[in-house]
Amino acid sequence: IPNCENSIYKQGIKTVLIYRKGWELSFPIINLDSKEQIELIFDELGNKAGEYSWSLIHCNMIWEKDDLEPIQYISGQESGDISEISFSQNTMVNYINYKLNLPNKNCKITKSGNYLIQIHERNNHEQVVLTQRFFVIEAQTEISAHIDQLKTKIKDGLNQRLNIEINYN
Repeated sequence: IPNCENSIYKQGIKTVLIYRKGWELSFPIINLDSKEQIELIFDELGNKAGEYSWSLIHCNMIWEKDDLEPIQYISGQESGDISEISFSQNTMVNYINYKLNLPNKNCKITKSGNYLIQIHERNNHEQVVLTQRFFVIEAQTEISAHIDQLKTKIKDGLNQRLNIEINYN
């Protein structure tokens, strides 16, 4: 397995994007046990579609593959094929667009943490095409803050109070 980093290993792969589905400018972060999904899209130059599969790898806090087995962080399939593809039309350069949404109906993430999506050749898992990082978070605390205006003026610019509330259940 290559390093747990955002990398492209195959020539001709372009425009790799990963984000929370529906929020193209967001970081690739989703909440555990929510309906949120990570969307990974990438293009491959040419006009012949490749046959690619994906797999998920759980990483530790310094982005190294940890010792967890897939059954400890995934319910359902730990890998699958990329079936959502589209071909360019009326462009100067031909390309194929690939799209993957995770988790999906066949794969549920059951543990928060750092994850790596690995895209590889369908019939050759050792032939890695690209890797992309994403995060699954588990909200265990709630933090709220609000600013109050003090009734008595102490000094210019010093008549506000910041109230912070932390709920850790």
